[in-house]
Amino acid sequence: MIEYSVIIPTYKGFKRLSIVLNSLCRQSVAKEKIEVIVVNDGSPGLSKNAIDSLCRFYAELNLRVLHMPVNRGPAAARNFGVANSIGKIIFFTDDDCEIPALWMETHLNIYRDHSEISAIGGWYTFPLYMQRQNIYALFLELRSQIVFYPFLYQAMDSNLFAERNERMPEAHLAFAAGNTANFSIKRLVAAKVKFDERFIAPGYEDSFYATSIQKAGFIVYSIPFFVYNLKAMTLKNFIKTAISRGLGLYVFNRLMSLNTPFGQRMMRRKFIRYVKCKATTSPLIRGKKIALIFLVYIYFFIVTYFDFWYGRIYQRKRGVSL
Repeated sequence: MIEYSVIIPTYKGFKRLSIVLNSLCRQSVAKEKIEVIVVNDGSPGLSKNAIDSLCRFYAELNLRVLHMPVNRGPAAARNFGVANSIGKIIFFTDDDCEIPALWMETHLNIYRDHSEISAIGGWYTFPLYMQRQNIYALFLELRSQIVFYPFLYQAMDSNLFAERNERMPEAHLAFAAGNTANFSIKRLVAAKVKFDERFIAPGYEDSFYATSIQKAGFIVYSIPFFVYNLKAMTLKNFIKTAISRGLGLYVFNRLMSLNTPFGQRMMRRKFIRYVKCKATTSPLIRGKKIALIFLVYIYFFIVTYFDFWYGRIYQRKRGVSL
């Protein structure tokens, strides 16, 4: 009997699905209790034979591939996946991730021990070998350490659930949990709070989702549990990632009435200080300090200024009003 659903949106990522699906096969949870739903978000050129072959190969996961006729973004794809799932607990991850074997069990144990919790989120990390070999992966890892890890680990200072909620502002707990590469939610809550489909590019739709769940009166729980991000990072992919996240941040800040340029200028200065500080103790950072600082300026220029005007054009082109 199916009890848990895993939803994976994908756009032009069909060829890399084997990594995340193989890692789901290694989960400690009984496979007959799991269904895996891959939502093809308008990817072109997928043959029926390739899809049928994939479903047969991963039959133990009760794999289904659903199709959206046009690309609408991961928020809409996840809503579509939820609407077509049956599990009482819904898990989200991405098509470029590798999942530790105890991922589902870790989330489920928390739900069992704390019935008041409605959603659980961890984060992702680039494997160390990628950080050593790829400066773009290293940059994005350092960004996570600056933006998200302080909230995540401060929230983990106490083993007592009630004390942890008192020690950390609730919004920060939700923000630290808001990563749908590593997220789960109870079906009853997912039926009431949906992803905002005004996020049409991948980036910050998950942070907004976690915050929306909390604003609706439910408890979102952040845990220091990581999945691996295995996305190949080239200069082209790095720039595409910056543009996508900038577009998401543009929507997020418009919906939250936040000042994008001011906040990102503060974050840029904090990032540079962090790189310089880490360079004093880490040979890896020391050897790449200048290149990392150069990437800081590129990344934050895109997120702060390029997307400030491009975001408005992009939203208008896709017919989305904020």
